[in-house]
Amino acid sequence: KPVQELSQDKKLSHTTKAKLLQLIRYYRECIQTENLSDIELYGDKEGAHFLQCQAEKEWLSSEREIFERNLSAQDAQNFAKATRYRKKAANFYYGYPLYVYRFKRRDNGQENVVARPFLIVPVEYEKNGSQIQMTRTETYRPQVNTGVLRARNVAPRPEQQKAFMEQIQEKWNEKEGFEANFKTITNLINDEFGADNYIDPNLKMLNSIQIDLATAVSGFYSSGVLFFSQGSQYTFGLEEELEEIEKKLDS
Repeated sequence: KPVQELSQDKKLSHTTKAKLLQLIRYYRECIQTENLSDIELYGDKEGAHFLQCQAEKEWLSSEREIFERNLSAQDAQNFAKATRYRKKAANFYYGYPLYVYRFKRRDNGQENVVARPFLIVPVEYEKNGSQIQMTRTETYRPQVNTGVLRARNVAPRPEQQKAFMEQIQEKWNEKEGFEANFKTITNLINDEFGADNYIDPNLKMLNSIQIDLATAVSGFYSSGVLFFSQGSQYTFGLEEELEEIEKKLDS
């Protein structure tokens, strides 16, 4: 049935509309989740494409609803500019901990650094002058950035990736808060990957630190980041169509 007829259809009961809306929102969430499965943040784009979120205690573990940070004038301008000139409004996310990977490019031999947030949750984002603010959304379990698991010295084989993902699902307790669950997962990171990777000692205490990506060695760091994503060109059209249907049903 054409989208424009959905809202006029008298046979579509309130209960049916509610179920359809719930289903559409679920599909949109699935698309957005799929787009987070291989997030890479290049070190030279810090301040424009992502921001580190330093705090005495990691934000989600602290159970605070809101995180605020004052930016330098340059970072405020760069971050605003990067999110403004887009074909589609950006979705904002918070990720913790951070996996840093250093590598040399094959074409010119130059060293690059990539940061991959490991556990990712959606957030609401606001900017007021040079101050940014992110607010929690209702999230029961973070998305795992499987790009981390494909990195060298982590879990190069598919069976290792699958086994680790199953451990996360088994160990994540939705009745517990983020602090207890993050401690469980960071202990798992240390046990599984500590032999071949640097593990930031702050992970054990869940102290969220600011790291210098220009000098950081490859490994896991107790750093939280705010970043944005718009999805791939392949899912852009599908998400737009689902959003249009949702608006018609909700009208």
